[in-house]
Amino acid sequence: MSSFGRGLPNPKLSNFGGDFGAPISSSEFLRIRLPDCDERDSSKMPIQFIIPLIIAFDLLVAATVVSLLFRISWKPLEPHFSAQPPSETSYGRKFQSFSIGPVNYGFAIHVIIDDQYLHLSPAWIVSRFGLKPISIPWNAIQPLSPTMPTGKTARVQARKQTITGPEWCFELLYSSPQTQERQ
Repeated sequence: MSSFGRGLPNPKLSNFGGDFGAPISSSEFLRIRLPDCDERDSSKMPIQFIIPLIIAFDLLVAATVVSLLFRISWKPLEPHFSAQPPSETSYGRKFQSFSIGPVNYGFAIHVIIDDQYLHLSPAWIVSRFGLKPISIPWNAIQPLSPTMPTGKTARVQARKQTITGPEWCFELLYSSPQTQERQ
């Protein structure tokens, strides 16, 4: 016999230690009375509503903090260094790790270098926070050390913002005559 023909377990009997497998008809199952809303304690919010509210609140706070950090690091550079088209001799790499000010953009910046500009473009996920590509002219970048660093990263400054990035990005800066004059 199929499980459909045997009926459903009787919840009335299971609470009293009776026959847990006693079948009940579908019509009897539908007549089982659930507590009305006014019988429940309305001062308590069910847990299935509390957890999604906590998660939504946490996501909102995290997005707000990230947005504020981006505003103090990348946004001040945007009005001064609007995006320029790269030259034909440019080269670059995607998903490079950069820090601008106190914010590390960890592998979320695409970089293109040409003889006039350092082009920085945010990856898709970072651009969702309103960041736009920027092109910083080499003459607006000041090296923070007189010689090319020997580590994997180099630190420079543009418009009072410290920019830390892969050293290959700044090779043109350290090889330029203006930088050599500063030494």
